[in-house]
Amino acid sequence: MKETSAGNVCPSRPRAVLRLGFAGRRVLSPAEEETLAGALTQVFGCLGRGLAALNPGEPVPTGQAAPVTAFYARQPPLLRLVTGLCEGADTVAAQVLDGLDLVAKAAPEATGTGPATGGNGIETELAGVLPFDLPAYRASRPDWFRADFDRQAERCAYLLIADGHYDKPDPDTALAQRRRGRGYRAQSALLLRQVDILVAAADPDAGIKAGGTLETVQAAMTCGLPVVFIDTRSGAVRIIEPGADIHAALDAPLPGEDDGRPDPGTGRVPDLQTRLADLVSWVLADPQLAPPLAAPGPAATEPPGLHLLREYFEAVAVPPLDRAGARRETWRGRVWNWFDRRFRRGPAPKKDAELPPYVCYRRRATELNYHYSGLYRGTFLVNYGLAVVAVALAALSLSLLAVVGGHAAPHWLTPTLLGLGFAKLVILSVILRNTLQANRENWNGRAVDYRYLAERLRALHYLPRFGSFQPPAAARPSEAQRAQRQTAVDWLFEAMLRAVSPAALAEPAEFPGHDGTGTLRVRVLTLAPRPALDLVCDPWLSGQIAYHRRNEHTNETMDRRAERAVTWLSRAVLVIVALDLLIVGMALAVPGLEAAHLLPAGPAETIGAFAHTLHSVTPWLLLGAALLPAAVAALNGLRFQSEAGRLAERSRTLVQTLAGRQREAQALLHRIDRAQADPGAWSLEALHLAERVADDCIHEVAEWSVLYAKELPEL
Repeated sequence: MKETSAGNVCPSRPRAVLRLGFAGRRVLSPAEEETLAGALTQVFGCLGRGLAALNPGEPVPTGQAAPVTAFYARQPPLLRLVTGLCEGADTVAAQVLDGLDLVAKAAPEATGTGPATGGNGIETELAGVLPFDLPAYRASRPDWFRADFDRQAERCAYLLIADGHYDKPDPDTALAQRRRGRGYRAQSALLLRQVDILVAAADPDAGIKAGGTLETVQAAMTCGLPVVFIDTRSGAVRIIEPGADIHAALDAPLPGEDDGRPDPGTGRVPDLQTRLADLVSWVLADPQLAPPLAAPGPAATEPPGLHLLREYFEAVAVPPLDRAGARRETWRGRVWNWFDRRFRRGPAPKKDAELPPYVCYRRRATELNYHYSGLYRGTFLVNYGLAVVAVALAALSLSLLAVVGGHAAPHWLTPTLLGLGFAKLVILSVILRNTLQANRENWNGRAVDYRYLAERLRALHYLPRFGSFQPPAAARPSEAQRAQRQTAVDWLFEAMLRAVSPAALAEPAEFPGHDGTGTLRVRVLTLAPRPALDLVCDPWLSGQIAYHRRNEHTNETMDRRAERAVTWLSRAVLVIVALDLLIVGMALAVPGLEAAHLLPAGPAETIGAFAHTLHSVTPWLLLGAALLPAAVAALNGLRFQSEAGRLAERSRTLVQTLAGRQREAQALLHRIDRAQADPGAWSLEALHLAERVADDCIHEVAEWSVLYAKELPEL
């Protein structure tokens, strides 16, 4: 973290981390082990070299490194391999990782935030996911493998342990089979929740088993993960894109065997090394953040996404701070909060159950969201109010001229008109400056981006408790331009997600060695579905329901009162116009009626005097006739700019959705408490429920960001 003297904190830049999951066959012949080792050496080497090129201190050819890589920490990148610590292919993968010849060299100590000037290579790390507690899982492995299991477990940075029950009686029972199946499926699902790429080694013609390799491959593609598939019979390597059909992908030609034609996007003939390098770039260096093709020079502009990243990591003075080091509201923010409090009702939502590794990241995003949201909303509120004042001053000038009429102008009229004109000029200048500054600095866009980031980070206070370190992504509407502008936010979130190791949440643990001698020391993250589900119900769901209920009431009240004010002001305009017509009609009718001797002299004089008196009010009716429509237009503009009605409707809908999720969570808790023959591995069902809650919240904020993407109009 970087801390200024005033107390503002910017998060440290994330380390470049590539997370590989591995799933493979348990039973391999010596020849198959040798073939697999050769294929994995090639795959891990290509991926490792692509990862090493992302090191900010590693020189690369001009134009081959996306500028976003400068926002990684100046540390050697980390290649993490997550396996099930099983015999066979898992062990081969761990051995290949240990022998990977891409060891990082020590980089000189550096300070500041610029790119590193030294260091190359990568560091490697092994992690494990177990379906049952460690002693039970180790006991389920063959005797000859248990010593190697202990060596691998102690090498792991952390072990994620599901709540499965290992039960294998003789003879076997249906309940025992179901328990083991649930445990292995939980292991497979949890492994996929903490990786970016799945490397799978299997016989493509083998059958699908519970938690087996092919089932894991299918689940990975459903989760949107790319798969590097190794045929254990031949060592052939294929890359399967997310969402592809596994059978069609395994029947496709190998890389380099297509037909020799270059790829239309890159002009290169695709081969395995090229595709693996592109895979690393796709995961870690989003190409959409690269600047547009242009001649170098002062005319070249930096993409907006890079501005956002620079601000998030470096702008220690944004938002401004008070003397105590807390966020200081701008005057625009104070204006909006004053206005918002007039309509706010209901209790404040409960505070989230924070996880320390993510607190600083989310606090930074939240503070920036509040800062820019206050700037934007306060600006359009002030602009519409000042527009009404400007119209009132203009109408007042006309009314004063009408009052004077053909009489000699009093001495105060000229300076008064000049003062009113100068005031209008100042007001219009303020409105124009506010509008240009808000649009040029993209206050609304930044508020939307940081709200989206803060909401994605909120899920990280809960999902890691279920073993998920790969939250659901937001499927934003593809036809919305907004979807492209959030690329930097998505990259930033995923970079922070990868940089925080699950080891930060693990606890040290000791177990007896496999043979009863010695001590096995590991770091363990043991899942506890029931306490985690309690946190989903309260404070996550209850807090979000309370927030959206209050948000619904606030926006609905704001919209309803503005609509009511528009109705009454419109009616007042009609009354003023009608009254003005009545006065003019009386002024014209009385002389005519008197000339025609249709009115006696006394009543005619009385009516004429009354009409003359009313006629003197006409200039002030003109003021009202000009001012009230301006107020109506300002209120309608405020309703449009704030989207209060639609935001209230969205919050109402989300409350109903989250209330349904709360009932699902309560039902699952009831099932866990009432289970007679506990099948174990409740972590899988709890994980799916927590991800559905995160999915609902993320989709709402992603769609909201499209809805609320507006620039300020020039009034």
